[in-house]
Amino acid sequence: MFTVAGKLGVPLGPIRLYGRAGFNYHTGESGTTQVTEDVTVTVDGVTTTTPGSTETVTAETDGWGWLLAGGIETWVAPAFAFYGEAGSAGIKGKAEVVEQGEIDNRVWLFTAGIRIKLGR
Repeated sequence: MFTVAGKLGVPLGPIRLYGRAGFNYHTGESGTTQVTEDVTVTVDGVTTTTPGSTETVTAETDGWGWLLAGGIETWVAPAFAFYGEAGSAGIKGKAEVVEQGEIDNRVWLFTAGIRIKLGR
């Protein structure tokens, strides 16, 4: 996933609230395999076996979705801060190989960490 976004923040003393909005591009592959076992049935002394099968479907998608997130950072020292962010990104894409392989989904993002200011 590749993201292009802008960030806008409001400083409130040692705390900064911010929002992030933009777009993301994804490319992905998903697949499934369904296995059906042989089925044997006996009716009136006659045994009939229906053979099983295996079917595999793979879909490759790519496309653009939107991204929205918000966060807070708290500066506990002049060069050290904690931050947390939560948001959501859309994963939307058209099929590249098979017609039924379209995807329209969301990913929820949660990030936490530290910021260290280097230099002045």
